[in-house]
Amino acid sequence: MVAQSRSGAQPWEGFPAPPLASATPEGAVATIPGFRLVLRLRPRFRDTDGMGHVNNAVFFTYFEEARAEYYRQVVGLESYRNVGIILAQTRCDFRSPLFVGEEVDIGARVDRIGRKSFDMSFEVRAAGRVVAEGSCVNVAYDYAAGRTIPIPDEFKRLAAAYEGKPLG
Repeated sequence: MVAQSRSGAQPWEGFPAPPLASATPEGAVATIPGFRLVLRLRPRFRDTDGMGHVNNAVFFTYFEEARAEYYRQVVGLESYRNVGIILAQTRCDFRSPLFVGEEVDIGARVDRIGRKSFDMSFEVRAAGRVVAEGSCVNVAYDYAAGRTIPIPDEFKRLAAAYEGKPLG
């Protein structure tokens, strides 16, 4: 039996099966080769540092936004309260400076799904140039029990169907 979360719900509850036709978010532009899900954001003034460009730490927030959009659009997640996902590792390679006023497109995809973890890749572009590339490892986690758990089959099915290839 799977332990319940603090709210009383089962871990990973809230993953209904959305229609795959709505997988690309409204307003998103599919401009990044190799990424079906692309989210468009505009850097804010507060995102900048003393050098006048977007601070390196902000890129991890962009990855987080794209990751959350992936969960909403591909997996159908409506609430994060009952989802046991922890970020185990993340990295970012910076390629070009980004400035306020530029729109950025952030591509997100799932590359691999293991038994208890899955890998995602990200690419950030502005005006056609690659600004940053990154990745992360996410782990399925039962917060009430304090331990990792297997990735749900439904998540595996939805992500593989969206990406159009086996991920495990």
